[in-house]
Amino acid sequence: MTTRHFEAFGFVVLFAIVILFCNIHYWQGSLGYQEHTNRLLIKTSIRQLYENDSDDSGLSRLAEYNVTAATEEKHRSSPWNFLINWQWYKSVKSEASKRLSTADTPLPAPSNVMSASGDHVGCYFRDRLETDGLPIIHSAFIDTKENQIVMIGVQRENGTETWENGKLLCAFHDRPAESRTVSDESVYSRRRHIESDLVTVSDPIVPDERTVGATHQGIHIITCPIPLRLRNRPSLVFNFLEASTPDVSYEMIKVCQNGQVFGGEKSTNRTRELVMCTMVKNMNRFVPDWLEFHRHLGVDHVYIYDNAVRSTLVDFVQSFITEGFLTVVPWAHSVSRGKTYLETQIASENDCIWRHRHGAEWIIKIDVDEFLQPLDPARPRILDYLNTSFFQSTLGTVRIQNWFFCPHPEEYGPPVIGSTVFERNAYRSLEPTPVNRGRDKTIVNPVNVHYFKIHGAKLGAPSLTLSPYSEIRMVHYRGDNPLHSGFCPPKLVEDTSMVELWNKFRDI
Repeated sequence: MTTRHFEAFGFVVLFAIVILFCNIHYWQGSLGYQEHTNRLLIKTSIRQLYENDSDDSGLSRLAEYNVTAATEEKHRSSPWNFLINWQWYKSVKSEASKRLSTADTPLPAPSNVMSASGDHVGCYFRDRLETDGLPIIHSAFIDTKENQIVMIGVQRENGTETWENGKLLCAFHDRPAESRTVSDESVYSRRRHIESDLVTVSDPIVPDERTVGATHQGIHIITCPIPLRLRNRPSLVFNFLEASTPDVSYEMIKVCQNGQVFGGEKSTNRTRELVMCTMVKNMNRFVPDWLEFHRHLGVDHVYIYDNAVRSTLVDFVQSFITEGFLTVVPWAHSVSRGKTYLETQIASENDCIWRHRHGAEWIIKIDVDEFLQPLDPARPRILDYLNTSFFQSTLGTVRIQNWFFCPHPEEYGPPVIGSTVFERNAYRSLEPTPVNRGRDKTIVNPVNVHYFKIHGAKLGAPSLTLSPYSEIRMVHYRGDNPLHSGFCPPKLVEDTSMVELWNKFRDI
């Protein structure tokens, strides 16, 4: 074999290795390739929207935006391109919404059941529903716009679900829930049959396969069409079961329309522009200033999921409830085997997003030791950064970078004892936390997000990161939080901008 032959053979081998590496690189869901593709797609969309839509102020500053998609997450198991995933999801939901699935035969009444009757306060469960053979369910409600029951569930510790290959059914009772008595419920639970036109098959469940963070915290969003003759009722009662094992069931689940909630708000069809959701547990002293601060930035309403078993939160925030600005949701749910409090937090987040997806244009997802600070004097309110056609139609989340604020460093003199969290923490780290390090929080466009976990969408439309220097940053008073007392980065610089902003609000 000549030298030329050896060179040709070596070139072929090298080419094969390159092709193999590229394929492995792609099918493992490489961040580099997919992130680059998504950035190009989104940037192209921005340029087109900017050229064709003059009211999208700020989009010309394309270089200042850190345009991202959820494929930036370091840990994920799905190799699919995120945008393709989202388009596939929307097509599945579109097809599901075109039909009303009903069971073929009358449904036998189950014999061994877990009853949800009485386990709800207002329209929320007192605790999760859990039994072998069915999904773990933390909440359920009526989606009036899409005429469906929505159930928020979580995956079990090992991710194995015996019901996944079965047919999940919602068996509705035809008598209005408001007119039931205790004796009625016992009669209904013993019925031998439920009319077949009141039994519907759940829509296809979109798999949640992405691992974001240290542990997988899978979510289920389960939807059942509401039978035609039961639509427009303010509340319903139904049983939930898997067709092949009708002896296992959740019975007498009462659900209300998604506009009907507990505490501070009555049923309404008005779409709010900006709401805020969070879960708290024994953090009462933080809440009043947190509410007041964000009300001045344009938040319309706040939903607090109260995770404390014996809570006194309402005593601290009664004025906000009376004014109709705050809804306190009882959410002292226990956790499943092998899970942590994150289960209840993730369930509450997805409940908020799905329950208000047609009643809120944007939903802020932050904790009560975190405050959003607009930085552009010409845009003092949060909505000033969101009200563009591109943001509303294209994005799933707007990412806000974290910036730690701390107490006065001892080496600079005696610590300042302030009456507010702003005065106690007038020093910040030199730089914000880098993007995608588990500290960012988001403003959610609920109609464009299917699954959400703490820091961002697991399945949804792309995300865009605002500048923490010139647009909005998240001021994080983590060291003031009793759970993380004393936390503070090593190098700090004085920053009294939040104190000045708070004083301005108080003068108003």
